[in-house]
Amino acid sequence: MNADGSHRRQLTHGPYDMRPAWSPDGKRIAYESDRGAPASVRRTIWVMNADASKPRRIIRGIGEHPSWSADGTKVVYAAYPAGIGVANANGSARVRLIAASVGEVTFPAWKPAG
Repeated sequence: MNADGSHRRQLTHGPYDMRPAWSPDGKRIAYESDRGAPASVRRTIWVMNADASKPRRIIRGIGEHPSWSADGTKVVYAAYPAGIGVANANGSARVRLIAASVGEVTFPAWKPAG
């Protein structure tokens, strides 16, 4: 929607599509969803274009709370119960940054300068 609340548009339709994060250039949105996730996995990370086109799952394991790098090339996320993970914006090159127990990691985020 516009800043004044006009032109609202629903972009997703899943009951658990949540925690959207705009890419720095405003062209994409990362979000967590239970769409297509097996019962053993609560949520996965998806990316779509800002107009809701081309939604694609980039993290197939448990991933929540996505945050974009300053240059828009990577997404950091909570990888429950494993800790914090980071991947390229297309889901490739996944790396676990730190291991943690359930409840120790909540909202990973990039510093504004990257």
